Amino acid sequence: MSANQPPAPSGFSPRTFAGYVRRQKYWVIYGSLTGVVMNTTVVLPPILLGRAIDAAMALEREGVTPAGLRRLYLAALWYVGVTVVYAIGRLGKRYGFRVMANNFNIDLRSDLLRTTLGWKPARHERERIGDLLSRCIGDIQVVSDTLMTTVTEVFDTGLMMLSNFVALLIYLPGLTLLAAIPVPLTIIFAQATGGAIFARSTKTRVTASRVNSHLQETTVGVRLLRLFGREAAERRRLERLCGDQMTANLDLTVLQGGLMPAYSALATSGVILVIGLGGLRVTHGLWTVGHFTTYLMMFLAFSGRTLMAARVLNHVHAGRAAWTRVAAFLYDRPGTQPAQPPVPAAPAAPAAPPVPAALPGHIAARDLTFRFGADGQRPALDRVSLDAPAGSLVAITGPVGSGKTALALALTGLYNYEGSLTVGGRELRALSREERLATISLLDQDSFLFSATIAENVSFEPLAAGAEPAPALARAATTAALADDLPLFADGYRTMVGELGVRVSGGQRQRIALARSLYPRTPVVVLDDPFSAVDVATERRMLNRLRADLAGSTVVLFSHRLGAFPEADLILLLRDGQVAEAGRHEELLAAGGTYARIFKAQQWLEDNAMKDGANRARGEASR
Repeated sequence: MSANQPPAPSGFSPRTFAGYVRRQKYWVIYGSLTGVVMNTTVVLPPILLGRAIDAAMALEREGVTPAGLRRLYLAALWYVGVTVVYAIGRLGKRYGFRVMANNFNIDLRSDLLRTTLGWKPARHERERIGDLLSRCIGDIQVVSDTLMTTVTEVFDTGLMMLSNFVALLIYLPGLTLLAAIPVPLTIIFAQATGGAIFARSTKTRVTASRVNSHLQETTVGVRLLRLFGREAAERRRLERLCGDQMTANLDLTVLQGGLMPAYSALATSGVILVIGLGGLRVTHGLWTVGHFTTYLMMFLAFSGRTLMAARVLNHVHAGRAAWTRVAAFLYDRPGTQPAQPPVPAAPAAPAAPPVPAALPGHIAARDLTFRFGADGQRPALDRVSLDAPAGSLVAITGPVGSGKTALALALTGLYNYEGSLTVGGRELRALSREERLATISLLDQDSFLFSATIAENVSFEPLAAGAEPAPALARAATTAALADDLPLFADGYRTMVGELGVRVSGGQRQRIALARSLYPRTPVVVLDDPFSAVDVATERRMLNRLRADLAGSTVVLFSHRLGAFPEADLILLLRDGQVAEAGRHEELLAAGGTYARIFKAQQWLEDNAMKDGANRARGEASR
């Protein structure tokens, strides 16, 4: 998605933002009313200033009189008062629209987060986190700033130009219409450059996304990069990406900067006519100097704001580029503009009769087929069948690529599969989200940890200062053999584990993740290689506690290490996506197949490791 940009939408249609604007209707009304106040008074200061100038010149001609001074003071007082009202309206308008834009920013990011959280896992695996963050932060900020600028300038520029134009027509219609001809030509010119602005803005957003993706990936994999000596290579790659971003930004800046003088020259060319023809009217006595000053100031304000109008159009085209990238994720339909933004769905009424949230742990698969990626790809699981009664321990092993991870993912209920896979007699794909959460928990191979405390990683809830851990938290930590390590942490359950768990060991990270999967006490617990980062003694201690704590739950254990397999009620050995051997431990040993050979080899290695350890201990004692 980050590589191929969706086609450009037609623009900022009112329908596109209608839902978001309605959420901020009170701030829009407030900003609009204060904007009207500002723009109804914007033409008065030049008029009052002209009257003050004429009053001052009358005093010079006619001498100082009380009536003349009164006219001068009154004109000055009106000028100051109207200027204050204008400033208050301007401040209120900007405040209202800034709050509106900030709330719009929050709503848009919240909707984007809700949309991405609802993606299927395959979509998450396809996208790059850095690109998603770039859209969620940078692109949305560009869209929000564009909305703020556009709405603000409707008053600061649009109404101000209209107010000045009407006043100019009242003063002198013929000169106003003639001198104002360059203004619409400037707007047409600015609109014609939209395609070039859009293309260059899209390129700047894409290059920024690539830089963010690279920084995110190198930060997460910093230890691996250092291990393989890739620091210099990644720095060079970052320099190339930053160079591309700089070039794209320069192209956009040069284009926009080069257009500004052209806009300015075209928009203000009418001033020459105003000065020439207006000056003639003064010399012929048709205008006073005050009248000429008033007209010139209003025309300069009118034509000068044309430059801002052209700049706003450029911002809109740049905002379109950012919106296109956001809409591609927000609505999951590249290039489309739906009538309404997504809004939280109203809670559905409970079905009658209510379905129990948690289901029995009986797992049954019939001709289960699972594929990674698109249809037509070779299946990672091919017509697998199994039957695990509730409360049983199912142990699954096999070589790399045998289908263990595919079966673990299928059991989560998050992925599509073919055939039948039932839990408690219900088809897994048909379970509601609530039923699935209450029925199945998972420990995956990654043992992912959030940058939070141990308590938050296990229970998703913070542990208040001075509070004792809840019984469920303490139970899960004890079962996962995590409680044994808590005295090693200065802050106990409140210890921060760092980004991705960098502040704890691999074994501790795995046990924290295991405790998280045990915390909800679901009827089905899927454990993908839970003992890979612990020693044999810890593995046995954890297994004994698991069997005691999860009595009544169905435990599906995936592992290369077979030390826990003798306790299993059912063992499956997978090969090439199919069940190659199945049965209890004693049955598979008696069969003398692959499982028996692997188990005996691991047992021999374990026995010899124990003998070597004992010999070393005796040698050290004798010394």
